[in-house]
Amino acid sequence: MRKTEIKIAKLHSGQIEQYEQLHRNIPAAIEKNLREKGITSLRIFREGSTLVMIVDIDPDMEKKDRLIDEAIQSEWNRLTGNCFADFWKDATEIYRLAAGMETSQDYSTRDGLKRIANKLTNGHQVTVAFIGGSVTAGEGASDSNATSYRALVCQKLERRFPEVAFTFINAAIGGTTSTYGAFRLEDHVLDHAAVDLLFVEFAVNDAGNRTESIRAMEGIVRHAKRSNPQIDICFIYTARRSGSESYSSNRRLQDNIYNHEEVAEYYQLPSVNIAGAIYNKIISGEIKWEDISGDEVHPNDFGYALYARVIEDFLDKELIVPNEKYEDPFALPSPLDSFCYENGKQLSPLIVNTSSNWRMIEGWTTEQIFNWAPTADIFFGETPGDEFQFSFTGTAVGISLLAGMDTGDIEVSLDGGAFRTIPLFDRYCLMFYRPIIIVFSEQLDRGTHTVNIRISSEKHETSSGHAIRILKLLVNE
Repeated sequence: MRKTEIKIAKLHSGQIEQYEQLHRNIPAAIEKNLREKGITSLRIFREGSTLVMIVDIDPDMEKKDRLIDEAIQSEWNRLTGNCFADFWKDATEIYRLAAGMETSQDYSTRDGLKRIANKLTNGHQVTVAFIGGSVTAGEGASDSNATSYRALVCQKLERRFPEVAFTFINAAIGGTTSTYGAFRLEDHVLDHAAVDLLFVEFAVNDAGNRTESIRAMEGIVRHAKRSNPQIDICFIYTARRSGSESYSSNRRLQDNIYNHEEVAEYYQLPSVNIAGAIYNKIISGEIKWEDISGDEVHPNDFGYALYARVIEDFLDKELIVPNEKYEDPFALPSPLDSFCYENGKQLSPLIVNTSSNWRMIEGWTTEQIFNWAPTADIFFGETPGDEFQFSFTGTAVGISLLAGMDTGDIEVSLDGGAFRTIPLFDRYCLMFYRPIIIVFSEQLDRGTHTVNIRISSEKHETSSGHAIRILKLLVNE
């Protein structure tokens, strides 16, 4: 587990210049030895004759079979040792301000990861899942399965717990929000295995709408907890260029983080504030945004390594072998929002009651794709006026679809009401096909409802057609 040591010492008044001169010309062999001991950072400060040393140590980085040049090390110890009136000793911490999410705190522990920490002691099978957007998918990494933050965290867990048989689930889809995450959680995560630890990352992609974010994030938490009451859940907040610029001027994180924190605090879930950690490094001059990313949000390998380090520091603290078995008293409280998507599901379009000219196409694909891996089974219509109807029981309804160059508009009617037109084509459709979702209504009375969807005669002027390619029907039962 990484640790930070703070030590103090006092120099002879006549040896201050000598000590500083020695440290302006440290032998390469001495620095090499320090690094191979697992020291990742070492800083020495002086005020008068008093020295303060801050040392960051990562035992995983220690080289066990390192070779030491004894002659150089002995001479260095002699020269520096002659400078001390009082040698290095540990400093005593007398006060620590508990920082909030607005400051430099990299994570909030709350109830922590007691359940999975307890399970890891048994050396049995453990399932860890990641759901999120393109940063969790690893966009920008040289190899998303090796150098993304997700991959690096998985590697860290396997190194630390070699006796455990891990299963890792990657449920990331680039460009998607927590709302889509809430509806697809069951299909993409919960149906695969009993998940022990779930990382949730949507702080970059959510649009800043507090109500929608809380409904979705709370829905993910409640759905996962009902599926497996022993699951631990951790929210991940990643960085973006515009967020860094804003934080530099007003020390405020992006709104999505505060929205997600409301849910984390209510359910006492841990959260890892990668965004704040990165922004503080930029403010201190340690890094620039261009060092870690080539665009607005996606890290390069160096950036992903920094992201992973923040999560690993949190895991080092939380995944400590408990002294005794943890008895879990967890029970879900009443929801923050009674319309949260805790029963979000994806349904096959084959459940439709009636349809005209719509048809299922299995294994559809195209060359111009983004954020999905072909092929896809789609419910397809392309002629204005083509319509289908389905019924469901629940409070919210929508669709997921592949939108691209020839995507048209749709018209939707709920429970026999007037049709309203919903545009689907946007600027990204000019470049590729990608998955998007549309929620038609999210506060319906609990009960059975009927939805009619038809292809509109209207379309965006730059679309090449009226095609609609539906992946799933979305309902919150």
